[in-house]
Amino acid sequence: MDFYIRFYYPFFRILFKIASVFIFVIIIILIFLFVSWDKNIFPYNVYAIESESMNPLLKRGDMIIVKNEKEYQINDIITFYVPHRKEYITHRIVRIEKGFYYTKGDANEAADNYKIDSGDISGKYVYKVNKLGFGVIFLKTITGVITCIVIPSSLLLGMIISDFGRKVKKYGQSVIAKD
Repeated sequence: MDFYIRFYYPFFRILFKIASVFIFVIIIILIFLFVSWDKNIFPYNVYAIESESMNPLLKRGDMIIVKNEKEYQINDIITFYVPHRKEYITHRIVRIEKGFYYTKGDANEAADNYKIDSGDISGKYVYKVNKLGFGVIFLKTITGVITCIVIPSSLLLGMIISDFGRKVKKYGQSVIAKD
């Protein structure tokens, strides 16, 4: 009995092509997310919560959607960039003085010790999706990049080369260069 899957069977060839397209689309989406993550490209931005500082409302691993606004008020939850830490933080505005915003995490006892310029604010918290941020947190690690982008890309490239090799074997050199 033959335990190997042979791609010349019509069902498996169709399945192979569907899987190739699916993997290709997933890779493109992951690359887009990896490149555009934490950049203000659209009016809505997506971030993963990486700490417990906003418990109980926002927990580690939640994915949030923020919307860029013209003005922010006290008690708004905002996501902002902190240049000296080179990271985005999501906290609640506790006071506004001289055009600068001061924030505090709901679970923190003290307010943050830095002032935030409106240009550093990415947006106001609008919606959350529980636990979906863990995938993004994983994708930011080198293991996540290798697992989600490098390995699938390599498999897809291998499937394409394998399919091309079969066509060359079947049709000869006419596939490579037509006379």
